[in-house]
Amino acid sequence: MEKPYSGRAIIQETVRGLHIEIPPQRNWAVIIFLMAWMGGWAFGEIMVITQLINGLISENSELFGMGFMFFWLIGWTVGGFKAFRTLLFLISGKEFIQLNGTRLTVGKQGFLIGKSKTYDLRKIKDFSVCDMGNSNQINWTGQSNTAIQFDYGMKTIRFGDSLSKVEAKYIIDQIQTTGKMK
Repeated sequence: MEKPYSGRAIIQETVRGLHIEIPPQRNWAVIIFLMAWMGGWAFGEIMVITQLINGLISENSELFGMGFMFFWLIGWTVGGFKAFRTLLFLISGKEFIQLNGTRLTVGKQGFLIGKSKTYDLRKIKDFSVCDMGNSNQINWTGQSNTAIQFDYGMKTIRFGDSLSKVEAKYIIDQIQTTGKMK
């Protein structure tokens, strides 16, 4: 007989309040692809930087070509940085939700990754499961497209990416029960 899936989220009642950690859904094919892609990215980065340096030294450099390579390098660097952060998150990151008193803090942390935002629990409306497309589809990182969302003022906040619908509903119930929300 198959055992029921217990979910990825680690939910704990602490002295500070409710603490939830959600490790990413690790798709090793995507992680290996991103590692290989980063190798190609680094090669392109080094080649263009070398060309720019050689162009600055040379008296015969074409200004338009140098300008294009410079702006291309900026975009290439930003894209590589985002891919590297995604790779780091898939390997060592986690999402966390902290509920204490009248505050809800949502964030991501891991190696070289750390950001969070805190919200006033009394101003949060309409906790729900967010199905960003067909729930049977996965995004490019190999994760499902289900998350948790709530309205905060005139903005919708999403977190808990790649949860199953059942697990997302369970987390919402835990937050609402602990925060005594409707």
